[in-house]
Amino acid sequence: MNSSLQRWESRHREAASQAPPEPAAFLIETFPLLPAPHPRSRALDFACGAGQNAVWLAERGWPVVAVDFAPAALHRAATLAAAHRLPVQRRSSLVEAALDRHPVPGLVLVEADLEISALPESAFDLILCFHYLHRAAFPAIERALAPHGFLLYETFTEDQRNFPDGPRSPDHLLARNELRSAFPHLQTLFYREWTTPQALASLLARKM
Repeated sequence: MNSSLQRWESRHREAASQAPPEPAAFLIETFPLLPAPHPRSRALDFACGAGQNAVWLAERGWPVVAVDFAPAALHRAATLAAAHRLPVQRRSSLVEAALDRHPVPGLVLVEADLEISALPESAFDLILCFHYLHRAAFPAIERALAPHGFLLYETFTEDQRNFPDGPRSPDHLLARNELRSAFPHLQTLFYREWTTPQALASLLARKM
């Protein structure tokens, strides 16, 4: 087990006895702008963590593929889904998860290394990514969106260094306006950089 995985496994195991985190405010704010799911809709929660965003979305009728590299994170997501009486399935890869032609509301959990796993093209009508940054995945995320699909992306900016916690490495922090131009083939619908108890950039974009 590499050091990063070991660290996240430990964090999720320690947090498992606590109340689950709340879904992202940005997801709740922008949800009215998203289309209603149709019978073959599918969402992807990229780096789903404890699953709070995937569960919130699934409760509103979306089938959600939730992927993370930490088994303890997926265990928390499964536990949260069960508490909300949502069905949970597991698949061995994102490609396998995208093959289901008749997805049903609930969660499909996939354990995968997001730095090397392939994303199926044109497979998702909605992609969420919160508090995760791997720049090399940006083109694959664009390709994974179905035509007219939506992307919600929110993560830390370099101003996070002004706060006592959170990431410090430039590998995990966005430069100013970086997220605005990270997906050149998508239409930007909303963008902001803001400071709450954290320094974040938020993007809502659409594939035309």
